[in-house]
Amino acid sequence: MAQEIELKLKISQGEKRDLVAELLPLIHVQSFWCTELKNQYFDSPDLLLHQRKVALRIREKDGRYIQTLKTQGTVVDGLHQRGEWEWELAEAQLDETLLRCCDAWPDDVDIASLSAVFQTNFERKFARFPWQGSEIELALDQGTIEVAGKSENTRLHESIYEIELELVSGEPSAVLELGRVLQSELELEVYDRSKAERGYRLYCTTQT
Repeated sequence: MAQEIELKLKISQGEKRDLVAELLPLIHVQSFWCTELKNQYFDSPDLLLHQRKVALRIREKDGRYIQTLKTQGTVVDGLHQRGEWEWELAEAQLDETLLRCCDAWPDDVDIASLSAVFQTNFERKFARFPWQGSEIELALDQGTIEVAGKSENTRLHESIYEIELELVSGEPSAVLELGRVLQSELELEVYDRSKAERGYRLYCTTQT
């Protein structure tokens, strides 16, 4: 198990500007990497994983498939700290054996009942760099959350437009300090809701 420590910063949808160009001098890097991330989230029909504050997804990235399980953890001053388990997969199919062997898997959730409930698909521009003796990854994400609607061939969408600051190594305080710097320069807002939480909220609108 790894511990994920990150801070989310919300970007106003109305802002039409080159954020990469504004970010580069602030974090002292010359360029960003870019990748496409496609994510499928899974749960039981009664959303037991969501009730247990657990998120399960398969991510497609650069031709690879990664199964990830995350627990709720804690949020202090917008800084998320939670348990994270990741496994490489040969194909985009859940590996039930890995889940059964995971200490964080809820015993009352039937793995055989799991199915996809929503997707998050977005472009990620990112960079890793030193900051105050720590190493941080900054990711600029832009894309959509997608949920199948009640009627055939209809889908609901919600935009993703945010910055994530993740601690690679070092002290969590460095993430908070960088967040304060970016907020002062770019008028960003600390945002506590994860993409998974937003996906579940959108999914629940299709069930009422």
